[in-house]
Amino acid sequence: MAPTAAPEFGDTPDVGWTLDAAETFGRSFAAFRDPRFGSEFDSDTPGFIDGGDTLVTLIGLPNPRGYSLDRAAMVGVRSTDGDVRWRTIADNLGGCADAPLDGKVVCYTNGADGRSAIVSVDVETGALTRTESDWMILALEADGNRIFIAEGNPEDNDVEVHAGTPLDPDVFWTNRFDVGAAWEDAFGQMLSTGHGVGVLELGGDVVGFDLESGRQTWTRGTPECIGSVHIARPGVVAMARTDCESGRDLGAEAVDTHGRVIASSEGETSVQLEVDEPSADTPLILGDSAYDRRGGERIWTAAELSDGAVTAVTGDTVLVRRNESAEEAGLDAHTGEVLWRREADDTSGTPAVHDGRALIAVGSTSLSATDIRSGEREWVMPFTAIVDEDRSASGSPTLRRSGEVLVYTTDRSMAGLVPG
Repeated sequence: MAPTAAPEFGDTPDVGWTLDAAETFGRSFAAFRDPRFGSEFDSDTPGFIDGGDTLVTLIGLPNPRGYSLDRAAMVGVRSTDGDVRWRTIADNLGGCADAPLDGKVVCYTNGADGRSAIVSVDVETGALTRTESDWMILALEADGNRIFIAEGNPEDNDVEVHAGTPLDPDVFWTNRFDVGAAWEDAFGQMLSTGHGVGVLELGGDVVGFDLESGRQTWTRGTPECIGSVHIARPGVVAMARTDCESGRDLGAEAVDTHGRVIASSEGETSVQLEVDEPSADTPLILGDSAYDRRGGERIWTAAELSDGAVTAVTGDTVLVRRNESAEEAGLDAHTGEVLWRREADDTSGTPAVHDGRALIAVGSTSLSATDIRSGEREWVMPFTAIVDEDRSASGSPTLRRSGEVLVYTTDRSMAGLVPG
């Protein structure tokens, strides 16, 4: 039997369930947090890791004096009805992989006693497994059937990446990379994986490597610094370049899996996309132009891109937010033709979910859905119609899709939205 297509949200969705952080934790001021950013410090960012039938989120008590998340616990929430399935203590986590591996959320902790551990939490039961280690872990990610760990002393340019499993974290390979930074600069998204490639970012230097073998494939860095990185299909890595001393934007470039430059731009260029779901033959957008993703041939150039930023690529359409005119526009990804243009407003928001036709965005006071090809606004849903809470005291909401449910999360509430 063919898999059932995920439903489209062509009409205003209904609220299927809600979950309150204070009621779930049993204390006022409890907050939901994204497990990917750990619990050692308070990330101030709500969110969850999608385990299919179970959404795994962090919950705890934010402590503004210590920038910590006190009494942190992981909570498994059933995605279909919001029921809490389990709860597991999760103190002092440095971070977690974006997605589960073999049914487990994989995280790490660096203990105050110098002992580290890889911590696995079963998505279905909440059962926790620890694998002790003497590494100083900097970052962890999961891709396919492997975890990838960056560890070492960045101040001595002594950093290794390992590929393995939670129980045997270097069973597949280990490779040392000549990158480093001061400890205070060793933070943020240091390790990224996708489309068969890995990227290690440290101190303005960037190294690309093959996920299967660990072989280094390219490097970028001094005298320039790399400001941000985005891995796109089919293993293309787009990087924003800056001057290390002044921080001035120099441009951006995209490299293939061998490190060959296939596209470049000058001046300020955003490489991060909120939604990146192109069709198989959709070109790569960089700066004001579109390029073939394999050969690097320039296909078209559009003025709409010269003073704006691409925020989403969905199917065969590019969404652009123009800076000076406060406009947003939809462009045909294959020709650069402007399909529609309109003035941006507080319902335009940040693109979050593409359901196959509509692009759903999170605005300042509402969610909104736009037909990406026509620009027609399909619906607007105020936050107050989802959960009744004091917005002034809540963090910025997030929206992600899990199966047939749109999951709306603030620090105080979670809600499952279903097709109306």
